[in-house]
This record gives sequence, C-alpha cells and structure tokens, in this order.
Amino acid sequence: MRLALLSLVLLAGCATTLLEQDIKRQSDGWSVTFHKLTDGPNGFTTNDATNFHPSKDQRFLWVTLSVRNDLRTARQFTFDSCALTDGDTNYLPLYVGMNFGTSAQTAKSTGFGGYEEIKRKLAFGFPKDKFPDRLVCFGNEIPLKRSP
Repeated sequence: MRLALLSLVLLAGCATTLLEQDIKRQSDGWSVTFHKLTDGPNGFTTNDATNFHPSKDQRFLWVTLSVRNDLRTARQFTFDSCALTDGDTNYLPLYVGMNFGTSAQTAKSTGFGGYEEIKRKLAFGFPKDKFPDRLVCFGNEIPLKRSP
C-alpha cells in the first residue's frame, strides 16, 4: 500500500500546470467546466496493467473537467466527444479516469441521471512543440489561452 501511495506522489510530481481556471460552457442540455490543463505525467499504467507512453513526437496533456446533465432525464455522455484542437486537427482522449492519480480508469461513456455531475481527468497525446487552441466537448467550445 505504501509503495502504491509513493508511486502516486511521484507521478503527480512529474506534471506541470499549464492553465488552471474554471471555464464553464453549456449546450444541448450539458454543462462542461474546464478546471485544469497539465503537461505530464508522460506515462501511466491502467487498471488492467497496460502501460501507456506518448509517441516520440508527442507528450501527454491532462485535462480535468466536470460534466453535468442539465436535463431531468437520464442520458449518456461519451468522452470521445471531447477533443483538444490544434487548428483543424483534433486529438481524442486516450484515457478517462477519476480525478486522482492515473490508475483509476473509467469508461469513456458514462450514464448520467437527471442533474447529475461528475469530475474526470482525461489524457491526450499532443505534439510536443504545440499548445492546444481549445477543448471541445459535446458542442461546448472552451478556448485555452495561456496567461502572458
């Protein structure tokens, strides 16, 4: 147990916060709130012991966001509807997890009850020398601009 905890602490230390700001958007009965964008960690192991590392020209960018079903009726939300964009190029999430560590993987599609909200952490493979223009989730566009 101590070794697992130490691993989480060490992995968390390998991340650099690029942008941290609550930005909320609403469309089609969904509210999406962007919380944080971090660079790294650049490797993780999923619950089924699969190791992930970015390709040599990419790094992992991690997005922490909340999604809320604003309707009374239950519906599905798929995190594959979320993408980091670089101009006209979209990068889909490679990993969807709970908002802690990197080994709490969850399904890419989630059922929501009426007015239910969840917080998730998504990993994207993204070019090393670029910064994403925006995050798009289910029609919600969130511009990602670094402060000078």
